[in-house]
Amino acid sequence: MSLNPNFDSDSSPSRPQLFLKWLPWLLLILSLGVTWVVWQRTDRVSVSSTELSTDYAERELEKIKEQKSILILANGLTISCLLFGLTWSITTTEYRAKAIARGMNHELSHKEQQLRSIITNAPVLLFTLDCHGIFTLFEGKNVKLTSQKLDGILGLSIYDVYRYQPQLLEANNCALRGENAQAIAQFGDLTFNTRWSPLKGENDVIFGVIAVATNITEREKLITALQKSEAKSREKAEKLQQTLNELLETQSQLIQAEKLSSLGYLVAGIAHEVNNPINFLQGNLYYTNNYAQGLLELINLYQQNFPIPGVEISQKIDDLELDFIIEDLPKILNSMNIATERISELVKSLKNFSRLDEADMKPVDIHSGLDSTLLILNHRLKEKQNCPTIQVKKEYGNLPEVECYPGQLNQVFMNILVNGIDALEESVSKGKNSNPEIIIFTELGNEKIVRIRIKDNGPGIPENIKNKLFDPFFTTKPTGKGTGLGLSISYNIVVEKHKGLLKFVSSPLQGTEFMIEIPIFQRNLEAGRSSQ
Repeated sequence: MSLNPNFDSDSSPSRPQLFLKWLPWLLLILSLGVTWVVWQRTDRVSVSSTELSTDYAERELEKIKEQKSILILANGLTISCLLFGLTWSITTTEYRAKAIARGMNHELSHKEQQLRSIITNAPVLLFTLDCHGIFTLFEGKNVKLTSQKLDGILGLSIYDVYRYQPQLLEANNCALRGENAQAIAQFGDLTFNTRWSPLKGENDVIFGVIAVATNITEREKLITALQKSEAKSREKAEKLQQTLNELLETQSQLIQAEKLSSLGYLVAGIAHEVNNPINFLQGNLYYTNNYAQGLLELINLYQQNFPIPGVEISQKIDDLELDFIIEDLPKILNSMNIATERISELVKSLKNFSRLDEADMKPVDIHSGLDSTLLILNHRLKEKQNCPTIQVKKEYGNLPEVECYPGQLNQVFMNILVNGIDALEESVSKGKNSNPEIIIFTELGNEKIVRIRIKDNGPGIPENIKNKLFDPFFTTKPTGKGTGLGLSISYNIVVEKHKGLLKFVSSPLQGTEFMIEIPIFQRNLEAGRSSQ
């Protein structure tokens, strides 16, 4: 930048300027050379003057004096030029230095104004702190939005001003350790994202901290609104999914209930049709047994009175194997009686299990329901080709009658026992169990509940599926063997219908135990709820 027409701080000196700069030194050198020559000549003249005539010597001395005067004058002029040159050089150099200094000051002032304008109008906050955390700068377009006054914050410590925002103090400490840091600051109702960096001098010595804060209030509001919207959408989706699952579960339960209802009617019809001839057989077996007993007594009496029958009678006795008939006929009649009683018990169990005539809640014997279920599952408990007999141990306590839905509760017993039998058969087939057994405990928990525990010594339930066991449609059985609804329906029957508790405990290779707790008096419980 040009400061003067004759002096340009940005250009090199011109040739005249160089000549004037070096002229005094050239004149000085020339004057010294002339002086030296004259003095040398004067010395030679002084020496030879003793040898020459007096007149000649005087003339030469006069000439030398004139030359000395001229030399003195020349030296004076040279010295004057030298002094002028030196003075001019010093003056111009000083003026040039001042001009350059004025230009640099003007440039620095301009740059400072530009920098301050940039800092003041930047859409950020810029602040610096010294090593002690004292604010040395706090500028930015958003300063007025933070409710902070420059006169009030400059010179204060960050540890006092923002002591309730520890994240800022930690960011400042990180910057003082030479690390870059980031923190979210809250200035009134506004939210700022702050970035902190160390200020380094010579040899990377940290002498302070510089930080920039960007207003992210609107962005945070948008993010919050977006998060709320996403949460609402997610909640709606979850509710829709839950509703869909409930609909699917309800549909499956309705289908299952319809199947059970149809099966119940079928069982009831078969039981009724079977029950009539069984009753006929049982009634007639009583008389048949009496008739047979009378005939056998008559034969015995006849043999006693006529020990030697005729040849034809003897032949017939041998053909009929009368002795064997006399011995075997009571056994046959007894077996027939046992069989009819067993069929009668089975029919009774089928009717007891279906409980179509007991759809309403009523007091029932829990043990009767368990026994009926075991009788129906008897074919699953018997020895098979790849599985020994599954032993069932009953440890029944002294229970009162329990108000419940008998048919639904029997379905729960059936589902849990079938799962236990399946698990035991699987463990036996894998060679992990040679003595499968199921133990059924019943006990009175307190005066208000009964507790039924069904335990097996199967492989146990894997840890990763325990929390899914009561989920609808969840099953580990092959396709076509399990619907995944058994335990889900059982949970609904015990918890929702009977306000009870259904849970399980299982350990690998230690088996599984299901525990059912049911209130003894359901009607009182419902009356208490309705009064509340």
